[in-house]
Order: sequence, then structure tokens, then C-alpha cells
Amino acid sequence: MRKLKTFLANFLAGLNAILFIITAIIALLLFNLERQAFDPNTYKKALLSQNIYEQMPSILGEVLTSSANFNPCASNPIACAAEDRSPEAIACFENVLGKEAYAATSQNKRAPTEAELKSAQHCIDQYNQPAQPSQSGGAPAYMSKLTASDWETILSNILPPDDLKTMTEQVFDQIFAYMNGDVDSARLSMIAFKTRLARPEGIRAVLTLMNAQPPCTQEQLDQMTASPPQDQQKFEICNPPADKIETIGPLIETQLKSALSGIPDQVTLIPAEPSNARGMTPLQVIKLARWIMRLSFLIPLIFLLGILLFVVRSRIAWLRWWGWPMMIAGIFVSAIGFISSPLINSYLPAFIAGRMPFFMPVVIVKTSGDLASAVARQILYPVGWEGLLLAIIGMAMILYATYMAQREKEKL
Repeated sequence: MRKLKTFLANFLAGLNAILFIITAIIALLLFNLERQAFDPNTYKKALLSQNIYEQMPSILGEVLTSSANFNPCASNPIACAAEDRSPEAIACFENVLGKEAYAATSQNKRAPTEAELKSAQHCIDQYNQPAQPSQSGGAPAYMSKLTASDWETILSNILPPDDLKTMTEQVFDQIFAYMNGDVDSARLSMIAFKTRLARPEGIRAVLTLMNAQPPCTQEQLDQMTASPPQDQQKFEICNPPADKIETIGPLIETQLKSALSGIPDQVTLIPAEPSNARGMTPLQVIKLARWIMRLSFLIPLIFLLGILLFVVRSRIAWLRWWGWPMMIAGIFVSAIGFISSPLINSYLPAFIAGRMPFFMPVVIVKTSGDLASAVARQILYPVGWEGLLLAIIGMAMILYATYMAQREKEKL
């Protein structure tokens, strides 16, 4: 009977030790995820490590140029106006392509193959409507004249790296202050941006836009120089001669001031939650999830207490029964933190690139992957160090237990 009790006690203690290892690994990961993922400094450090602020004008220039020149009907006629297709048109495409291929190509998840385009040509000819130029929506025509280099110059003038860094960090600070309950809504100040646009940098940005346009006609020049500049004066954007720049400078400045008056001093990023909302709001769900992640440490502690209850009857037994699980859990957590970081750096960018629409500019695909990897590293490195500390504590307990056992043998 005594042997059975000893066996059961050891079995239950061993089971608690295994459950401690599993839950300790999960708890450490959840604890760090909660602590790091909801800390604005995690993202600030990631942006700095990737030199994003200096690269941003160039990146946005590529994106804006690509967006302005992107013709979805030319690059993928299967996706052209797919959201407005009739059931008959959808049935035609699905019949020749198959449901899965049609879903992937019509949603721009991948580019259609030549064979698919050839098979779908009948449906394209029968059901695709020719693209009509927008009369009221879309970007102005003069935007399409800008090259990536033009955009880079414009953005560098109105949003230099230091100002961009300040605004971006304010966004992170506001969003996480809102999530932490420190503010009731997240807002972004636009005063610094408006101030810079009102300076010579704003005028230089407008001149870069004008220089990318076709030369001004005499009629357009007369329109811009005929009378003193007025706030509501309309003129066509064109490329004026160099000797007219000084003449039209006051008009550009007046138009800029008029445009800036329509920009609010601050914009709301996340509005306050309605007081009469039914059920749990998204913010409440996030707060509940964070509390669960914080309290996850209690579960492995319960299993440690279980070990203490079932088998620990001496200091040596306590050191051994707690030391081994802690060391094993620490080794696994440390491996996850240190080893998975370079693996993520190798595979995450490719993983993200494979799931982005095919028409996205290469620069945004690469930057998104690199930035995601940088954020993952900021979260995982602390996990590695905490796991290493736990492993050292466990090993110290085992060594001390061995030392104490040796001393007791010597006394006998």
C-alpha cells in the first residue's frame, strides 16, 4: 500500500512537472507578448532599426507612383469591376476557370496565368464593361505626371525624417494610451505639419508638383498673373517658366494658406467608445485578453505547488523537483527567443510577400516584411533572456541539491 501511494505521488508530481514545463513556456510567451506588443516603444525601436523615417519619402514615392499608374483592368482583366458582376458573369468565369482560380484572380490574390486569361477571354469580352473615366472621384490628372523622384522631393519637403518620426511616435503613443485606458480617444496633432506647409518648404513642394506638369500656355500664365492673388482664385496647375516663378509665388502662398485653413489642428485616430454600446466593445475585449495573458503565470505556479504537495518532504527534494522543470522550461523558452528570431528574419518577409496582392510595389512588400521581422525580434529577444534566467535558476537549484546531498552522505 505504501509503495502504491509513493508511486501515485511520484506519478502525480511528474505530471505536474510536465504540465508546469508546458504552461511555463506558454505563460512566458504570453506575458512578453502582452508586455511588448502593447508597448509603443517596441514599434518605435523597430522603425528606427530599419531606418524607416529616412526611407519613407522614397517608399511612399514608389507606392504613390504605382497607385497613380495602376490600371487594374489592364493588369488583371479578370479582377476588373469584379465586385459589380452579375451572377451570370460570375458563373461564366467560374465555369472556365474553376471556383478557386476565379476567387484568387478576381480578388487579386495572384496574377492570372496566360492560359487562364485565354480561357476567360470569352467571359471578359462578353461581360467586362470598358473602364469609364471618373468625373468626380479619383486623384487629379496632374498627380499622374509625378514620378517617384518627384514624390520623394515633395514628401521630403513637407515631412522630413524628424517631423515624420515625431508624428509617427505620437500615433503610437496615442493608440496605446487609448488601449491602456489613459485617454478616451486617440488623436493626432496636425499643427506641426500645417506649420511646415506654410513655410518655404510647402511652396517648394508645390513648385515640384508644377514642374512635373506640361509647360504653361500663355492663357494659363495670364490667369495666374492677371490680378492680385485671392483665396478662391482658380488656376490650372502647369509648369511655368523660370522667370515667372517669383511672380506667381504670392499666388501659391495664398492658395496654400487657403488649403491649410481646411485642415483641422488635430484628427481623431480612434473615436471614444459609445457609452450605450451593448455587449463587450473591442477595447473591453482587448483589455480582457491582456488580463488573461498577465494572469497566465498563475497556472504554472499552481503546478509547482502541486509538486510541493505531492512529493516534497525535504529541502533537497524541493530543489530537485522544482529545479529540473524550471531548467527544462527555461531552455525551451530561451531557444524560442534566441533561435526563432533569426528564423523569423529569414522566413517572415517571404511569408508576408507571398500573401500580398501581386500588384503591390516591391519596395512596400520588402519593407513590410522587414518591419514585421523587426517587431518580432523586439518581442522575442526578452523572451530569450527570461528563459535563460529561468534555466540558470533551475540549474542552480539542481547543483545546490546535489551539493547538499553530497554533504549529507559525508556526514553519514
